[in-house]
Amino acid sequence: MGRYSRHLKIVLLIAIILTVTTVILSVSSSLQSLKRYKENLVDFSEFVMRSFESGNRAFMMNEQFSRRTIEQFAQDISKQQIIEDIVVYSASGEIVLSVGDRKSSSYQGLLGRRSDDIDMVEMEDSFFLFKRFNPFAGMPMGRMGGHMMGEGMMHMWNNDDGYSEDYYIGILLNKSEYSSILHKSIVDVSQVIILGFLLVIIFFYSVRIIGEYERKNRQLQIVEREAEIGKFANVLAHEIKNPLSSMRGLVRFSANKTENVEIAEYLNSAVEEIDRLNKIVNDFLSYGREMNVNFSSEDIIDLLNHTLSLLKHDIEDKNIDIVMEGSTFAVFADKDKLLQAVMNILLNAVQASPENDKISILMNSKEKSVVVKNNVTEKKELDKDKLFEPFYTNKAKGSGLGMAIAKKIMMLHYSNIYVKSTQPFVVELNFSNQKSKDILK
Repeated sequence: MGRYSRHLKIVLLIAIILTVTTVILSVSSSLQSLKRYKENLVDFSEFVMRSFESGNRAFMMNEQFSRRTIEQFAQDISKQQIIEDIVVYSASGEIVLSVGDRKSSSYQGLLGRRSDDIDMVEMEDSFFLFKRFNPFAGMPMGRMGGHMMGEGMMHMWNNDDGYSEDYYIGILLNKSEYSSILHKSIVDVSQVIILGFLLVIIFFYSVRIIGEYERKNRQLQIVEREAEIGKFANVLAHEIKNPLSSMRGLVRFSANKTENVEIAEYLNSAVEEIDRLNKIVNDFLSYGREMNVNFSSEDIIDLLNHTLSLLKHDIEDKNIDIVMEGSTFAVFADKDKLLQAVMNILLNAVQASPENDKISILMNSKEKSVVVKNNVTEKKELDKDKLFEPFYTNKAKGSGLGMAIAKKIMMLHYSNIYVKSTQPFVVELNFSNQKSKDILK
C-alpha cells in the first residue's frame, strides 16, 4: 500500500504542476492576445491617419478645396464601426476638425498630448491614438504652390496672422471589442484558476486521506501482530511458569539442606536466575493478557511519587538524584495499570543512568504531559521506531517487553508515549487526547 500511495501522490502532484502550468500559459496567452490587439489598433490607426494625410494633400492640390471637402472625406473614412471620431487639433489645444458626436469637453486632458510618432492613451470606454500632423507635407511651395492651394486651404491651416501652427491628428476608437476580448480572457483564466484551486484542494485532501488510511493500516497491522505475539507469549508463559515454580522450590529446598557452602552458593545463584526467568515470564503474561481498565481521576504526581517510593532502593544503590519540576494535573486512569507503565519507564531510566547522576521529571499541566530525561551509561544507537516493538532491547538481561507494555497501557488510556531522544534518553507520556466522554461512556 505504501508504494501505491506514493505513486498516487506523485500523479496528483504532476496534475497540480500541469494545472499551474496551464494557468500560467493561459494568462500569458491572454496577455499576448490583448497586446496583439493593441498593436493591430496602432496599425489600423496609422493606416487611417495616412489615408487622411493623403486625402488632404490630394484635395489641397485642387483650387476648389474647402473645409467642407476635407470634413466629408474624414466622415467617409470614419464610417467603420470601431472609429468614433477623427480629430485634428493645434498645438494650443484648439480643435480644428472633428467628425464625431463628442463634445469638446470630453477631450479634456487629451488635446495637450504631443508625439511625433503614433502614441496611444487607454481610457475607460475608448482608445485615443495620436501623432503630429503636417497638413503641408509633400506639397509644392512657393508662389506656384500657394496659388494652387487656394484661399480655403490657407484659411483652414493658417492662423489669423497667416502662419501655420503645429497640428496633431487623433483617432478615437471604440473599446467594446477589446473589452469583450478582455472579459472572455478573464473568464477563461478564472475558470482555469478555479479548476486548479479545486485540484489543489483535492490533492491535499487525498494526501490526508491516504496518510490517515496508511496510519490506520499500520496500527491495524501492529495490533494484529501484537495480538498474535500476545497469544504466543501467553501460551508459552503458562507452559514455562509452572515448571519454573517447581524448579525454584526444589533448588531453594536443596540450598537450605546442603551443608556444602560452595554447593549452596551455586544453588542460590540458580535461584536468582530462576527468579530472573520468572520475571520475564511475568512480562510475557502481562503483554499477552487482555487488559480491562477501570478509570478514575488520579493525580499524576501521586502516581510518580508512589512509583519512586517503590524504586527507592534501586535509586539509592546508584546514588541517583531525582529532580521533579512543573505542576501536576489530573488524568483518567486505572491506577494499577498506569502505575505499571510509569514503573517500566522510570525503572528503565534508573537502570540506564550512570551512578551519581540525575533523572529529570518535568510535568506540564498545560499540555498534560510528563517528560522523563536521563543520561545513559552505554552510548549505543537505538532505533526510536522499534523501541516499542515487543522483544526489542539492548539489555543483556531484558525481555524487551517493558516499553511495549507501557505503550499498550498508554493506548488503553487514550494517551500516547514517545521517545523524543536516545542521547540523552527522553520519554514523553502525553495525556492531552484524553476526553471524559470517550473514557467514561
